Amino acid sequence: MLQCENYSDLEIILGSYEEFVIGYKPLKAEDGMVTLSQSFANHSHRASVRCVASGGRFMASGGADDNIQLYDMKLRKEMGVLMHHEKTVTCVAFVGTSHLISGSEDGDVVIWRSGNWQCEKIWTAHKDGGVTSIAVHPSGKLCLTVGRDQTLKTWNLVKGRSAYTTNLHAQGEDLSFSESGEHYAVLKLMKGGAQFSVDVYSIVVAGVVYSVVPESRPSSITFLKDDFIAIGTDTGSVEIHQISKKSCVCKFKTKSTRIRKIGAVQFSSGEAWLVTAASNGEICIYSFKVSIPLHVHGELN
Repeated sequence: MLQCENYSDLEIILGSYEEFVIGYKPLKAEDGMVTLSQSFANHSHRASVRCVASGGRFMASGGADDNIQLYDMKLRKEMGVLMHHEKTVTCVAFVGTSHLISGSEDGDVVIWRSGNWQCEKIWTAHKDGGVTSIAVHPSGKLCLTVGRDQTLKTWNLVKGRSAYTTNLHAQGEDLSFSESGEHYAVLKLMKGGAQFSVDVYSIVVAGVVYSVVPESRPSSITFLKDDFIAIGTDTGSVEIHQISKKSCVCKFKTKSTRIRKIGAVQFSSGEAWLVTAASNGEICIYSFKVSIPLHVHGELN
């Protein structure tokens, strides 16, 4: 979960089917409700935008045009484009502020050095169907990737090489690390998506400690705090599960038809937000507190 000093420091960035990267700044009213004000719109991509990530002052977006666009969010300007992948860039993730990792339908995982943006490593990771998700451990020493080849791969970022490969017997669609890095979750699809689960793994025991089968097909996952995981689904519902209790503690239906991405941020005040972005263009913000149901904090279509 992203850590932020206060809501005024936060900027929500999304990619669209219409080739735009769009930013929104949250504005809090006296009644506590939040509105979103558009902060920028960029049309650098020549096809739909599939992923975005930020690291310090840098932001990167990947698209179906096979390119990665770079932005300096402090100076508010484009920095250029990274070209290596031969198919759609499906996922990007920063390792702190030092490196950017990208994955593509071509199966490659590429390590780029932030600043000079030199390509430092190219890993042939998931050739059969491509890379679907990347997650970086909070320590920055390792990362995980999943792909349509039904494998989960662990990469040693210190030595720059593969550590080991796990056969999931399922297609991995999304990954998320907990705040402490003690747990990670994998969104799995089986039999063409007719069967599915979200499995939470423990780094300590090196195995699954909690397996969730949501009521409908999951589309995105993220950890809330360290003991809670949120699951967005294709029907617009959200489930929040507590790992230590192995139970669902909150479930609600959004106004959206299909949640495309779900994210979370915690502020220094202790307040936490859950943000959902849907295929109908709707962005919703929910405030989250342990043992208290979520309530709508703001929304934008």
